[in-house]
Amino acid sequence: DLHFGRTRRRMYLGSAGSPVPRAAPINQLIETITRVVIRPHVSVPEAVEKAILDLEHRLLATHRHFVPSHVLLAKLLERFFVPPNLPLSHRYDANGIVIDAPRTDRRSVVTNAESAAELEASRFTYLQQVTKVIQVKVVGVLATWLARHPADFDDLMCAAVSAFVDEVCYQP
Repeated sequence: DLHFGRTRRRMYLGSAGSPVPRAAPINQLIETITRVVIRPHVSVPEAVEKAILDLEHRLLATHRHFVPSHVLLAKLLERFFVPPNLPLSHRYDANGIVIDAPRTDRRSVVTNAESAAELEASRFTYLQQVTKVIQVKVVGVLATWLARHPADFDDLMCAAVSAFVDEVCYQP
């Protein structure tokens, strides 16, 4: 677990009143820095985005004190590959994904679906949209890590990143 500050609370309220982990398992920290929030007509407050960016920088700078670099890399790559069977719905709050949208808004984001097959297809399309946002965030974290802390990457980790980039470049 990662602990920042003097308090031992697991969460604290950022300046915008949004919970940001102060101490959490590595999976929760990764979910937080790659978090997706879908709330139609409501944007994430700038203060929350800054708090999450600050958490990302602190995690990358201090992770070696509680988890080896190769474990952090493995967890980031695991986060990149979002499970295709995630049960997303119009209200969902887990795995670093927050969706709070009425069904009509969800359908309008994807398509107007009428049959069961069309509903399943729209759910899959919706999951693909959420997955792409998570993947972009993971790649951003990885790029920041490479730029700010290149000494964390030994030959084996460089080979893993290279293999990951080769695989991702050829994904549809």
